[in-house]
Amino acid sequence: MNKRNILIIILVVLMASGYGLNNRKDDSDLTVHEVQDDFKIDVTTSDILDDLVFIDDVFINVINTKQLGLDNDYVWSSNNPGVINTNGKVLNDGSVTLKASKGNVSKSFEITVKDKKVSQITQNDLEFNYHFLSLNSNKVGSKFTPKYIVIHNTANSAPSINEVKYLHNNTSSTSYHFAVDDENIYQAIPTNYNAWHAGNRNINTTSIGIELAKSTISDVKVKDRVIENGARLTAMLLKEYNLGIESVITHKDASGKHCPHDLLDRYGWDYFISKVKEN
Repeated sequence: MNKRNILIIILVVLMASGYGLNNRKDDSDLTVHEVQDDFKIDVTTSDILDDLVFIDDVFINVINTKQLGLDNDYVWSSNNPGVINTNGKVLNDGSVTLKASKGNVSKSFEITVKDKKVSQITQNDLEFNYHFLSLNSNKVGSKFTPKYIVIHNTANSAPSINEVKYLHNNTSSTSYHFAVDDENIYQAIPTNYNAWHAGNRNINTTSIGIELAKSTISDVKVKDRVIENGARLTAMLLKEYNLGIESVITHKDASGKHCPHDLLDRYGWDYFISKVKEN
């Protein structure tokens, strides 16, 4: 066999094994998490919404892959399918409400599309920013049905976006579902997967964890708005999972740690419960 034939055989083998000019994982093969992790998050809120979650037409695909705590049994409806249809295809600029329903549980998402990108999303009158951990992360537990909502304080002055950045970048297994401040709500884990936040395994595996941010800043008005937003989020989750007010507990209830410190020290737990009831 001459050298030319040997070279041809080697080339054919290499091409069959996937080497050569096309030996690159195509973006279409990447999971949502891999695509998300390629982006930096030190950008504006609108950029985070566009880049980290709403990449091209990924929005409903994210939901269908259970990233928002919804499985494929949910039935989708769109009040403006010319903007986004029920398959999640972004078609035109405008406003649309998408609703996911299963039995007596439903979630509604009010979405604004600009330049054929989702620029804003509001769920039940609360604006959410989604930056999810990979479901393969050791910070994410197993699928579950929430029975409790545990309220925490972050014990620092950082905004919710910084809390989520830290959650993504540190090596600790500690995690939570939501970080809330006076302006934003960031969700890091779907509410049908447990997180590790309460210092009590039984509570961890049955509860949603909410971190109230900016708890050590001096501006009392800002801290009060954080509490208000946390109460609104808590009320929304109670309704969504058909839970009673007794399901709302503190980190202190779960493990004895004095948390949420700012809320307990300034107002007491009954104050927060009264705020939840107002919503």
